[in-house]
Amino acid sequence: MTRLLIFTLSLVALLLPGLVHAQNGFTINADEGRFYFGIAAGRAKVDDQDLFGSENVDGSVTSLGLLLDNIIAFEGGYLYFAPKREPEDDPGTPARQTGTIVRGRYLTFILRLPMDNFSIYTRLTHLEYKISVDGIEQSEKPHSAAGAGLGIDWFITNKWNLRYEVERYYDIGVTESDIVHSRIGISYYFN
Repeated sequence: MTRLLIFTLSLVALLLPGLVHAQNGFTINADEGRFYFGIAAGRAKVDDQDLFGSENVDGSVTSLGLLLDNIIAFEGGYLYFAPKREPEDDPGTPARQTGTIVRGRYLTFILRLPMDNFSIYTRLTHLEYKISVDGIEQSEKPHSAAGAGLGIDWFITNKWNLRYEVERYYDIGVTESDIVHSRIGISYYFN
């Protein structure tokens, strides 16, 4: 928790000069819709250690979205959670992935509060995922879960933005664990 607080405060300190400059900077105009591609990575905290064998796991997101106007966006993508890779006994061999892996597709509705090149937003997510343990899929049919979260983004230029998000996914896996994923990412806007 202390690391997350330090990270958040550091992020705010980095963004403050941009916020002050934003009043005289450019304005994002998304009246016609803007497609974007993004990647994000971070840490996830699991409320039940039985799912991954640990309460802290790595998480990553790859997304494709459409910003319809300055307030509403839709985003879809791929989500991946896994415990840290364990090093092999032999230092010359690469680390291998063991344990539980959760991966799946998601669709998100985003409601934004824009402020020049900076915005705060909420996320409502539907997630379809599969679980594999030591490389073996646990079921053929995907499971589904819901998620909700908050985020902030800052447009560095008209095409690039930095984002920080915290999202909670509810009832993941057999143990119905909740996963809280905090991540930082970057997005590129095509038009």
